Amino acid sequence: MVTAKTGRQKASPKSSFSSRGLQDLVKKINSDPRLLEKDWRDLVRSHFRLTPEEKKSLTGTPSAKVKKIQRFLHELARNIREGGTATGALVKRTREDQVEGLVYDVDIDIVAAGKRAGPKG
Repeated sequence: MVTAKTGRQKASPKSSFSSRGLQDLVKKINSDPRLLEKDWRDLVRSHFRLTPEEKKSLTGTPSAKVKKIQRFLHELARNIREGGTATGALVKRTREDQVEGLVYDVDIDIVAAGKRAGPKG
């Protein structure tokens, strides 16, 4: 959106970290899989409004986990370019698995070209 006062592009507001926000991001990724080719943490920071604790957790993600997630997202990008799609959902952790500030996990799946996403569960 361009503002009349400055003529400059106004930054789009970041989404809250919610099911709707995740669905918005998945829609963007399905439209532009190149988003997955950069550091996934930058994608998260640019798309979501994060609390200080979430920012700290993102920064503190162990490098092995960062690499594992990045490999999966590169595979997802390749699949989307081949006609597949991504799906995503927030999945509530069991009470035993919840830690302070971490109640949900993000579940991203690849739906191969020609396949339909079915209901989970």
